[in-house]
Amino acid sequence: MRYRLLDAYPNYFWCDPDFYPIGNPDGELANALAQFDSIKSNDQEFTAIINRIGLDRKTDYTQEEKLLVYRQHKLLNKVTLEFQAISNGFTFVIRVGENQGQKITGTISNIGKIDVTKTEPSFNTCPICLSKGTAIDTPNGPVPVNQLSAGDVIWTVGENGERISAPIVNTTMTAEPSVFELMQIALADGRSVTASSRHPTSDGRLLGNLKLGESLDGSAIVSIEIVSYEGRTYDILPEGPSGTYWANGILLASTIVDPNCGS
Repeated sequence: MRYRLLDAYPNYFWCDPDFYPIGNPDGELANALAQFDSIKSNDQEFTAIINRIGLDRKTDYTQEEKLLVYRQHKLLNKVTLEFQAISNGFTFVIRVGENQGQKITGTISNIGKIDVTKTEPSFNTCPICLSKGTAIDTPNGPVPVNQLSAGDVIWTVGENGERISAPIVNTTMTAEPSVFELMQIALADGRSVTASSRHPTSDGRLLGNLKLGESLDGSAIVSIEIVSYEGRTYDILPEGPSGTYWANGILLASTIVDPNCGS
Protein backbone atom coordinates (compact mmCIF):
# COMPACT_ATOMS: atom_id res chain seq x y z
CA MET A 1 0.00 0.00 0.00
CA ARG A 2 2.88 2.36 0.68
CA TYR A 3 4.31 1.65 -2.75
CA ARG A 4 0.86 2.20 -4.26
CA LEU A 5 0.72 5.66 -2.69
CA LEU A 6 4.28 6.55 -3.66
CA ASP A 7 3.50 5.55 -7.25
CA ALA A 8 0.33 7.63 -7.19
CA TYR A 9 2.23 10.67 -5.90
CA PRO A 10 5.73 10.48 -7.45
CA ASN A 11 6.63 13.97 -6.23
CA TYR A 12 6.28 12.88 -2.59
CA PHE A 13 8.27 14.90 -0.08
CA TRP A 14 10.89 13.43 2.24
CA CYS A 15 14.24 14.10 3.88
CA ASP A 16 16.88 11.41 3.39
CA PRO A 17 18.28 10.65 6.89
CA ASP A 18 21.71 9.82 5.44
CA PHE A 19 22.06 13.20 3.78
CA TYR A 20 20.24 15.38 6.30
CA PRO A 21 21.08 17.12 8.55
CA ILE A 22 24.69 16.37 7.50
CA GLY A 23 25.41 14.64 4.22
CA ASN A 24 27.75 11.65 4.35
CA PRO A 25 27.68 9.39 1.26
CA ASP A 26 30.03 6.87 2.91
CA GLY A 27 27.70 6.72 5.88
CA GLU A 28 24.82 5.57 3.69
CA LEU A 29 26.61 2.37 2.72
CA ALA A 30 27.73 1.77 6.30
CA ASN A 31 24.14 2.12 7.50
CA ALA A 32 22.92 -0.15 4.71
CA LEU A 33 25.30 -2.90 5.77
CA ALA A 34 24.58 -2.45 9.46
CA GLN A 35 20.79 -2.52 9.04
CA PHE A 36 20.44 -5.13 6.30
CA ASP A 37 19.82 -8.12 8.58
CA SER A 38 17.16 -6.20 10.48
CA ILE A 39 15.46 -5.13 7.24
CA LYS A 40 15.59 -8.71 5.94
CA SER A 41 13.99 -10.03 9.13
CA ASN A 42 10.78 -8.16 8.28
CA ASP A 43 9.69 -10.63 5.61
CA GLN A 44 6.68 -8.67 4.41
CA GLU A 45 8.66 -5.50 3.79
CA PHE A 46 11.73 -7.32 2.45
CA THR A 47 9.62 -9.29 -0.04
CA ALA A 48 7.97 -6.13 -1.27
CA ILE A 49 11.36 -4.44 -1.67
CA ILE A 50 13.12 -7.20 -3.61
CA ASN A 51 10.09 -7.61 -5.86
CA ARG A 52 10.11 -3.88 -6.45
CA ILE A 53 13.76 -3.71 -7.50
CA GLY A 54 13.92 -7.09 -9.23
CA LEU A 55 16.19 -9.00 -6.87
CA ASP A 56 15.94 -12.76 -6.30
CA ARG A 57 15.61 -14.18 -2.82
CA LYS A 58 18.96 -15.71 -1.92
CA THR A 59 21.32 -16.41 0.96
CA ASP A 60 23.76 -13.59 0.39
CA TYR A 61 23.62 -10.19 -1.28
CA THR A 62 26.35 -7.92 -2.55
CA GLN A 63 27.05 -4.57 -0.92
CA GLU A 64 25.49 -2.85 -3.92
CA GLU A 65 22.31 -4.93 -3.56
CA LYS A 66 22.15 -4.26 0.16
CA LEU A 67 22.41 -0.54 -0.57
CA LEU A 68 19.51 -0.77 -3.05
CA VAL A 69 17.39 -2.57 -0.45
CA TYR A 70 18.31 -0.03 2.22
CA ARG A 71 17.31 2.88 -0.03
CA GLN A 72 13.90 1.34 -0.57
CA HIS A 73 13.59 0.73 3.16
CA LYS A 74 14.26 4.42 3.78
CA LEU A 75 11.57 5.41 1.31
CA LEU A 76 9.00 3.15 2.89
CA ASN A 77 9.78 4.27 6.43
CA LYS A 78 11.05 7.85 6.17
CA VAL A 79 8.72 9.42 3.62
CA THR A 80 6.28 11.79 5.34
CA LEU A 81 3.51 9.21 5.10
CA GLU A 82 1.13 8.59 7.95
CA PHE A 83 -1.13 5.55 8.19
CA GLN A 84 -4.07 4.69 10.45
CA ALA A 85 -5.96 1.41 10.11
CA ILE A 86 -9.67 1.42 9.26
CA SER A 87 -12.10 -1.43 8.60
CA ASN A 88 -11.35 -1.85 4.89
CA GLY A 89 -7.83 -0.38 4.64
CA PHE A 90 -6.05 2.69 5.94
CA THR A 91 -6.35 6.44 6.13
CA PHE A 92 -3.25 8.24 4.92
CA VAL A 93 -1.58 11.64 4.90
CA ILE A 94 1.14 12.32 2.35
CA ARG A 95 2.98 15.54 1.53
CA VAL A 96 3.87 16.25 -2.08
CA GLY A 97 6.11 18.88 -3.63
CA GLU A 98 8.99 20.75 -2.04
CA ASN A 99 8.66 24.16 -0.39
CA GLN A 100 5.15 25.32 -1.38
CA GLY A 101 3.51 21.94 -1.88
CA GLN A 102 0.43 20.11 -0.71
CA LYS A 103 -0.74 17.91 2.12
CA ILE A 104 -3.11 15.21 0.87
CA THR A 105 -5.41 13.25 3.18
CA GLY A 106 -7.43 10.24 2.07
CA THR A 107 -8.07 6.53 2.34
CA ILE A 108 -6.55 3.52 0.60
CA SER A 109 -8.55 0.29 0.56
CA ASN A 110 -7.19 -3.21 1.02
CA ILE A 111 -7.20 -3.60 -2.77
CA GLY A 112 -5.29 -0.35 -3.28
CA LYS A 113 -8.11 2.03 -4.25
CA ILE A 114 -7.21 5.60 -3.29
CA ASP A 115 -9.83 8.18 -2.35
CA VAL A 116 -8.72 11.72 -1.52
CA THR A 117 -10.76 13.43 1.19
CA LYS A 118 -8.79 16.65 1.55
CA THR A 119 -6.06 18.58 -0.27
CA GLU A 120 -4.53 21.63 1.37
CA PRO A 121 -1.47 23.84 0.91
CA SER A 122 1.62 22.74 2.84
CA PHE A 123 5.10 24.22 3.10
CA ASN A 124 7.24 21.11 2.80
CA THR A 125 10.87 21.40 3.83
CA CYS A 126 13.35 19.68 6.07
CA PRO A 127 13.98 21.56 9.32
CA ILE A 128 16.07 24.63 8.47
CA CYS A 129 15.61 26.78 11.49
CA LEU A 130 15.64 26.95 15.28
CA SER A 131 14.09 24.59 17.78
CA LYS A 132 11.01 25.66 19.71
CA GLY A 133 11.81 27.71 22.80
CA THR A 134 15.10 29.14 21.53
CA ALA A 135 15.45 32.48 23.35
CA ILE A 136 15.80 35.55 21.11
CA ASP A 137 17.33 38.68 22.66
CA THR A 138 14.98 41.66 22.66
CA PRO A 139 15.06 45.07 24.41
CA ASN A 140 12.52 43.63 26.86
CA GLY A 141 14.52 40.48 27.59
CA PRO A 142 14.71 37.03 25.99
CA VAL A 143 11.58 35.81 24.17
CA PRO A 144 11.05 32.27 22.75
CA VAL A 145 11.33 32.33 18.97
CA ASN A 146 7.96 30.62 18.61
CA GLN A 147 6.27 33.52 20.43
CA LEU A 148 7.59 36.24 18.10
CA SER A 149 5.68 37.79 15.21
CA ALA A 150 6.32 40.33 12.48
CA GLY A 151 6.52 43.79 14.06
CA ASP A 152 8.01 42.62 17.33
CA VAL A 153 11.28 44.38 18.17
CA ILE A 154 14.50 42.42 18.74
CA TRP A 155 18.23 43.12 18.91
CA THR A 156 20.24 42.90 15.69
CA VAL A 157 23.53 44.20 14.27
CA GLY A 158 23.55 47.56 12.52
CA GLU A 159 25.48 48.84 9.53
CA ASN A 160 28.58 49.68 11.57
CA GLY A 161 28.54 46.51 13.66
CA GLU A 162 26.70 48.09 16.55
CA ARG A 163 23.88 46.44 18.50
CA ILE A 164 20.56 48.04 17.51
CA SER A 165 16.89 47.32 18.00
CA ALA A 166 14.78 46.59 14.93
CA PRO A 167 11.35 45.14 14.12
CA ILE A 168 10.91 41.66 12.71
CA VAL A 169 9.86 41.85 9.06
CA ASN A 170 9.23 38.15 8.44
CA THR A 171 8.90 34.85 10.27
CA THR A 172 8.82 31.20 9.25
CA MET A 173 7.43 28.12 10.93
CA THR A 174 8.01 24.66 9.47
CA ALA A 175 5.68 21.93 10.66
CA GLU A 176 7.31 18.49 10.65
CA PRO A 177 5.12 15.36 10.81
CA SER A 178 7.90 13.04 12.01
CA VAL A 179 11.14 12.98 13.92
CA PHE A 180 14.15 14.76 12.42
CA GLU A 181 17.60 15.58 13.69
CA LEU A 182 19.05 18.96 14.60
CA MET A 183 22.48 20.05 15.77
CA GLN A 184 23.17 21.03 19.35
CA ILE A 185 26.29 23.18 19.62
CA ALA A 186 27.77 24.08 23.01
CA LEU A 187 30.39 26.78 23.59
CA ALA A 188 33.13 27.06 26.19
CA ASP A 189 31.41 30.01 27.87
CA GLY A 190 28.26 27.97 28.54
CA ARG A 191 26.07 29.13 25.69
CA SER A 192 24.41 26.56 23.41
CA VAL A 193 21.91 26.48 20.57
CA THR A 194 19.92 23.80 18.76
CA ALA A 195 19.24 24.38 15.07
CA SER A 196 19.53 22.79 11.64
CA SER A 197 22.88 22.12 10.03
CA ARG A 198 22.02 24.55 7.21
CA HIS A 199 21.48 27.42 9.60
CA PRO A 200 23.99 30.22 8.90
CA THR A 201 26.25 31.86 11.43
CA SER A 202 26.69 35.63 11.47
CA ASP A 203 29.93 35.31 9.49
CA GLY A 204 28.48 33.25 6.68
CA ARG A 205 29.37 29.69 7.73
CA LEU A 206 26.87 26.87 8.18
CA LEU A 207 26.43 25.18 11.54
CA GLY A 208 26.90 21.80 9.86
CA ASN A 209 30.39 22.77 8.73
CA LEU A 210 31.65 23.81 12.15
CA LYS A 211 34.19 21.69 14.00
CA LEU A 212 35.22 21.23 17.60
CA GLY A 213 37.65 23.91 18.74
CA GLU A 214 36.53 26.45 16.16
CA SER A 215 35.13 29.76 17.34
CA LEU A 216 31.47 30.72 17.18
CA ASP A 217 30.50 34.22 18.25
CA GLY A 218 33.75 34.67 20.17
CA SER A 219 33.83 31.38 22.06
CA ALA A 220 35.30 27.94 21.29
CA ILE A 221 33.00 25.08 20.35
CA VAL A 222 33.33 22.32 22.95
CA SER A 223 30.52 20.00 21.89
CA ILE A 224 28.60 19.18 18.71
CA GLU A 225 25.79 16.65 18.95
CA ILE A 226 23.08 15.43 16.60
CA VAL A 227 19.82 15.27 18.54
CA SER A 228 16.40 13.93 17.63
CA TYR A 229 13.74 16.59 17.31
CA GLU A 230 10.01 16.39 16.74
CA GLY A 231 7.76 19.35 16.07
CA ARG A 232 8.03 22.72 14.40
CA THR A 233 11.13 24.74 13.62
CA TYR A 234 11.18 28.54 13.52
CA ASP A 235 13.08 31.51 12.17
CA ILE A 236 12.83 35.29 12.03
CA LEU A 237 14.22 38.10 9.88
CA PRO A 238 14.84 41.48 11.51
CA GLU A 239 14.86 44.72 9.58
CA GLY A 240 18.36 46.00 8.82
CA PRO A 241 21.46 45.20 6.78
CA SER A 242 22.74 42.12 8.62
CA GLY A 243 19.72 39.86 9.06
CA THR A 244 21.24 38.69 12.34
CA TYR A 245 19.92 38.12 15.85
CA TRP A 246 21.01 36.55 19.12
CA ALA A 247 19.61 33.03 19.70
CA ASN A 248 20.30 31.74 23.22
CA GLY A 249 22.89 34.51 23.33
CA ILE A 250 24.70 33.34 20.15
CA LEU A 251 24.74 35.68 17.15
CA LEU A 252 23.29 33.90 14.10
CA ALA A 253 22.02 34.95 10.69
CA SER A 254 18.50 34.34 9.43
CA THR A 255 17.72 31.53 6.99
CA ILE A 256 15.04 33.77 5.49
CA VAL A 257 17.77 35.84 3.87
CA ASP A 258 18.60 32.80 1.68
CA PRO A 259 15.73 31.96 -0.69
CA ASN A 260 16.91 28.36 -0.76
CA CYS A 261 16.50 28.01 3.00
CA GLY A 262 13.29 29.75 3.93
CA SER A 263 10.58 32.07 2.73
